[in-house]
Amino acid sequence: MKKQGEQKKSSDEEKDTAERQVAKEGKKEGQGIDVEYYKNQQKELMERYKEAKKKLDQAIIAHNRLAQREAKKEIEELDEQRSDLASELKEKNKGVLPNWW
Repeated sequence: MKKQGEQKKSSDEEKDTAERQVAKEGKKEGQGIDVEYYKNQQKELMERYKEAKKKLDQAIIAHNRLAQREAKKEIEELDEQRSDLASELKEKNKGVLPNWW
């Protein structure tokens, strides 16, 4: 019987192997993914998310309900944008999100 750690490791190895195979097949078919574009988009969204989170924290400290609502709305929009970007990347990568995501 495998230990839980060994099962997770083999599962991770299988996922990594599957991702490499999908990437290799995509390159063979000329359907390369613009990795830099997705990394840059993700980085930009995460920076904007951190700023919105700071705004929310400051609004909470100041007991400013209007600013809290606005910051929460901004955070929700950024979460949705990141989710949409991840879905787009997953679709282009044959249903698999790369490890770097």
